[in-house]
Amino acid sequence: MKGMGAMTCQEWLKAAEQRLNLEGSTTPRLDAEVLLAHVLQVERIRLHMYPERLLSAEEMQQVSRLVERRLHQEPVAYIIESQEFMGFDFHVNPAVLIPRPETELLVEQVVCWLNRKASDKTTGEQLRAKDNDTMITCSLRGADIGTGSGCIAVSLAKLVPEIMMLAVDLSPAALEVAAENIRRHQLTHRVTPLGGDLLAPVASYLENRALPQCGHDGGGSLDFIVSNPPYINEKDMEALSPSVAAFEPETALAGGADGLDYYRRLAAESPRLLCPGGLLALEIGYDQGSAVVRFLEEQGFMEVKCLPDLAGIDRVVMGIRPGAAE
Repeated sequence: MKGMGAMTCQEWLKAAEQRLNLEGSTTPRLDAEVLLAHVLQVERIRLHMYPERLLSAEEMQQVSRLVERRLHQEPVAYIIESQEFMGFDFHVNPAVLIPRPETELLVEQVVCWLNRKASDKTTGEQLRAKDNDTMITCSLRGADIGTGSGCIAVSLAKLVPEIMMLAVDLSPAALEVAAENIRRHQLTHRVTPLGGDLLAPVASYLENRALPQCGHDGGGSLDFIVSNPPYINEKDMEALSPSVAAFEPETALAGGADGLDYYRRLAAESPRLLCPGGLLALEIGYDQGSAVVRFLEEQGFMEVKCLPDLAGIDRVVMGIRPGAAE
């Protein structure tokens, strides 16, 4: 788009859409609108309200540079450093996986479970907020394992005010992104980022805080554990699209030879941290439903179920830790 003279929003969008389409973008118009709205610092709807608005030379240069990045397969979310999830905006960069719409099913299912659980609880626990030394009442405690951008933990905390979350990731760079999103959404008193491998930092945190256990049969202190772990197998890793393979973090994608490594560990390690009646909820790959269901059942989880997304693809597996629920 070099060498163009003054253009209106409408003219620029048409030209950008055509070029992005020729280069293989599956959403050329959307890409163009998002990039232009980002440069102009307006909502996309305003591009349609004022189609004859002239773009300045500086605006043209800025948005043209962004289009060039998109033409090299860089995801739009990384270019504008933002992605919407569950109706909330999240900061993202190449240190974290870009939140996908499919993951919203996991959040929605956990929210439904939490709302039922919260209504059943008659007492809350007073927990001291570290950032402002105020007291809040949280009746439910949970952990998001492999939090990445923190979109799952933050969304759950925004949607269910009765919960307190631990957001865990092995990557320090990813944890910085999660911490920023926690701050942006003013949840530092209810969502705590933790660095470490899967459930190990959760166990240490709970032990150091000396939080009471929920049951008398060796149960832990958490009401729920949620995770969208890396689940792509070695064969499928080789077939990833260029925009994913070249830009998104491999550690957030690769799940071992069969893609199931993290599910085996989560199924085995979760029971000691979950309350009796506690929930383990996992996002899964398209062909992993039966295997993950089996892992949970082998570890004694009850009411294990596999749920499809809107496209009819297996997407979420949920199970309940055995024992009397509170």
